[in-house]
This record gives sequence, C-alpha cells and structure tokens, in this order.
Amino acid sequence: HVPCNQLLPKRFPLPRYCVGSSRPTMRCRAMRALSRSIQFTPLLLAGLSVESCRGSGCPETRAKGTQKCGSCGKRPSIDQQVSFYYTKDLSATAKFWEETVGLSLVLDQGVCRIYGVSDDGFIGFCERKNAKPTECTITIVSDDVDDWHAYLKAKGLKFETSPPSTSAGFTHDYNNGPTLNPKFNIYHFFFRDNNDFLVEVQRFGDPNWPRKR
Repeated sequence: HVPCNQLLPKRFPLPRYCVGSSRPTMRCRAMRALSRSIQFTPLLLAGLSVESCRGSGCPETRAKGTQKCGSCGKRPSIDQQVSFYYTKDLSATAKFWEETVGLSLVLDQGVCRIYGVSDDGFIGFCERKNAKPTECTITIVSDDVDDWHAYLKAKGLKFETSPPSTSAGFTHDYNNGPTLNPKFNIYHFFFRDNNDFLVEVQRFGDPNWPRKR
C-alpha cells in the first residue's frame, strides 16, 4: 500500500488508495464473461505465450515500411483493456460505482462513462433504453479482500446471501464476510450493483495465477 495522498503519474490521474476510510487498492482486474443475452462485446485476448508484435524483428520491418505489423505473424501488443456494460440508468450507475465502490472516472463520453480499475484495465457503462439484465460476473481481483468487504459494508452495502451457483458445492452468507471457495481455490465475496450485475471481489490462491509485479 501507498499513502492515501500519493497519486499515480499525471498521465494517468487515478489515485491509489490505502486501506482505511478510502477504498483498498486494486492491484489487477479480471473480467468474467458471459452467456446468452450478454449485450457487450468482450475483447478476446490471445494466449500470453504468443510473442507480441513489439518483440524483436517486427518493429524493424514495420519501421522500414516493408511489412505491416499484423502480417509478421506476431500478435500486436495490447496496451489497455476496456469492458463495456449497458444500463438503463447511467446516472444511478455512476453514483454506485463512483460513490459506493469508489472508482475514479477517467473519461466521460456523455452516454458512456469509463472508470479505471487498474493501471491498464477499465470498465465502462453506457446508457441504453432497451438494456436488459444479463448473466455475467464483474470480478475485481485484489489481495485485500477483507479490506474491500469492510469498506463496502461501511457504505451500507448488502452482500449476496449464497453463491450464485449450486455448482460451488457449498453455502455461505457473504454478509458475514468473505470465504474460501475450495473448488476454485479463491477467497472471495459477492454483491450486486444497481443494475443487478453480480460483482465479485476475490484473491486467487492458485500459484499459477499471473500476479502483477
């Protein structure tokens, strides 16, 4: 953690918070998607083992104008990622994610508002009159799961009283605190936003999870 008054560089004006009255730091972000009626287009990421186009070879040929980056056989680099969700009430959604969850607005596009979740991960909400409820989970990954629970509880937020699926193999009232899900080796809890989107805060216990360095 860093002091509450310490900010990221000016090029990315997102405050990094400490544990306490401010929301806990989000070290990284994971989005889970989705099923049949989902109304946003997920960004499909290529395997991490594929060499980025910013690796050796391709940039040199691109600089000479002899080859387009995408034709070199290497995946172009991914600098940032945004997932968009649709809502009938953007004003209420903005209030929830800004005041309750504590995200910082990085871009206001009028009908869409985009929030920073980590240094290079973003979540956006766009207003659409015919937006329908969807089956999806917005997952925030943080080492500070207990701090997140305490922070949101102090805001008066109510949590899910059971896992969203019986396949979890256990029952738990998340109003009593986070718990370990042994099936997936995660420590987590669930709540819902004003649109009824399911939101999860979790920490991976699996050592194979690529933690942010």
